[in-house]
Amino acid sequence: MAAITALSAVEVVLEDKIPLFTVCFQSIFLLPSEQNPDIVLYTRTLRALDQMLHTLVFVHPTASIGEELQSVVQVLLPFTSSQSTAAQQRAVERIRKLSHSLALFCQAGPHRSLGRISLARYEELHLPVLGQLVGRLVLCCTSQEDRTRRSALSALHHLYAFILGRARWEAPQEEEQEKLNEWEDDDEISLFTSTTDIVLRFAKHFHSSENTDLILVALQGVRDCSNSHTQVAATMMAALMDSFKPTPDDVQRIVTAIHRWRKLITEKRPNRIIWGVLHWLAASDPHAVTLSLLRCSPTCDNDTWELWKMVLSSVDVVPKMVQEILQLLEMAPLNQETKIGSLPLA
Repeated sequence: MAAITALSAVEVVLEDKIPLFTVCFQSIFLLPSEQNPDIVLYTRTLRALDQMLHTLVFVHPTASIGEELQSVVQVLLPFTSSQSTAAQQRAVERIRKLSHSLALFCQAGPHRSLGRISLARYEELHLPVLGQLVGRLVLCCTSQEDRTRRSALSALHHLYAFILGRARWEAPQEEEQEKLNEWEDDDEISLFTSTTDIVLRFAKHFHSSENTDLILVALQGVRDCSNSHTQVAATMMAALMDSFKPTPDDVQRIVTAIHRWRKLITEKRPNRIIWGVLHWLAASDPHAVTLSLLRCSPTCDNDTWELWKMVLSSVDVVPKMVQEILQLLEMAPLNQETKIGSLPLA
């Protein structure tokens, strides 16, 4: 790791870093608990790993910082749901340190007006995995390991500072002062008080696709065998359904994910949560839900049929869905091929 850090300092291009990160993380995170005789070596190893990550991402990145951070985080994320509490804690702590560096990087912008850092900095910090990252950290706040909980909450604070800065930058010029005042109010009460509080604060400033990623993480938590994850995931879902208006693309992503995971969800409570999500989607955008279900399986397999039955079990949704189906039939006769295949309607 020290050699990799040194190479990055002389601008040697390290292509395809993901396999490199995977090997490093697996080798270190899966080590025995640090209560062993080699604690000094273990500590030095983690310190070298942190130095390598900081240098590769923030000091000598070969691509944009957002792209470098994306590469690291997407390898770290699977470890946040590891069955090994030690591996989970080590991964979350690495995320905390990277999130802290991200927040500091944003604060260091030399061209600030009314708290707004330079345009170039936020353009290079695009992080597609941000919604998923926040969702996983929220779930980690329920960990039985105290250090994991504290690291996850600290990382969320750093990411929230980044999100607030991005929201100010994206605001139209005439709204900048209003956004700045809003940010200062948010910052003064930035101590998160509950799962709902965390989710609502991020959802307020998230892009639509990031809120959808939060929902997808919550759906994964719902199908998790952990009761604590199911409870937190249900709370996340309830908060988002109260505050988020999904686009048609968001609806399709959510419905497709539910269809893909349907067989893995067998318990009554998770199924009730899934029913609530489908009902919410159908009530808010019946057209998008109808198209999404048709796209899931043009031949209407058993899993898709189960989803249809879930959606149509809500009396207030049935007229809207039937109207959408009739309109589709009017546009494309039953035996006519369409972009979504033969309409599987009887």
